[in-house]
Amino acid sequence: MNEVSSFLPLLVIIVFIVIVVKIVKKEKDEGDDLVYTDYDGFGQRKINKLARVSLSGGLIGALGVNPRYKLETVIEKYNAAGWNCHQIYPHTTRNLFIMLLQVFLLVITLGLWTFGAGYLLLFEKDITDYSQKEED
Repeated sequence: MNEVSSFLPLLVIIVFIVIVVKIVKKEKDEGDDLVYTDYDGFGQRKINKLARVSLSGGLIGALGVNPRYKLETVIEKYNAAGWNCHQIYPHTTRNLFIMLLQVFLLVITLGLWTFGAGYLLLFEKDITDYSQKEED
């Protein structure tokens, strides 16, 4: 019984870290990272939007996350709003601190969970006048 109680604070810390990371990632995923306009070469005005799809890592991510379903869900959401998916790009981190944090979380959770990579989705939409940009 004493051995179990010695792991209880560690378990509480792990659960707290997972909950905080999930909340932060959910808030970040719901927002859009970038909106800008450009011309497509034929005089048609375009507006572009960048969305990020996050995936989980570790054993939970390998067994419980379906990347295709998450991509389809986000693309359908934006298609319903009139956006077309222009490009899908795998999103990986090159930041050493983030990579070490991922490894640390894997070790702490005994390989069960870490925040993983994901995808960046570039959406575009035709706009006919400049007033549509402020509405979106």
